[in-house]
Amino acid sequence: FDPHALIEGVGITCWTIGAERGYIYLRCEFKKGIATVQKAIDEAYAAGLFGEDVQGSGRTIHVSLTMGAGAYICGEETSLLNSIEGVRPYPRNKPPFPAVEGLFGCPTIINNVETITNIPHIVKRGAEWYAGLGCKDDPGSRLWCVSGHVKRPGVYEAETGFKLQELIDEHCGGMRGGKTLKCVIPGGSSSKVLLPDEVAQVTMDT
Repeated sequence: FDPHALIEGVGITCWTIGAERGYIYLRCEFKKGIATVQKAIDEAYAAGLFGEDVQGSGRTIHVSLTMGAGAYICGEETSLLNSIEGVRPYPRNKPPFPAVEGLFGCPTIINNVETITNIPHIVKRGAEWYAGLGCKDDPGSRLWCVSGHVKRPGVYEAETGFKLQELIDEHCGGMRGGKTLKCVIPGGSSSKVLLPDEVAQVTMDT
């Protein structure tokens, strides 16, 4: 994980849309990640990339790290906004949508870390480069999180379009202890349980 790609992506986003405030939201139990991201933010301020009159441009961009208590509901965007505001993290009625009236009543865009971290690479290499990664209908690379009885559980970055079986066998080293794969739950409790013959056919895209 490159924290500076995230910080740079937040800065580019703020600059592009004319925002003066950016917030990075992490669950409080991610102690190492919190320290890593905060250090990167501090370094960006020290380099003059955030703050008042950024690089002599007359523009103001402030970025801060906010910790949540780990509530599952904060995965819903308006619950997350309420959490940052310090109130009970319940979902808000829509409309108004966050892009119209979001954090502290201001227009707000919300993206996940994976999306924001891709921005500096796309700016540097171009949209055609990114569109050339992975499969045509869902280009780019993704972060694939794997847990369970595999030899190497973890987070793996790979281009879209490869087989789920490849993720398990090649990236994760196969099943732990020589066990036989029984099933895979690909997207949490709301997704279908995939049996081995289905796992062999599933393509990793969205």
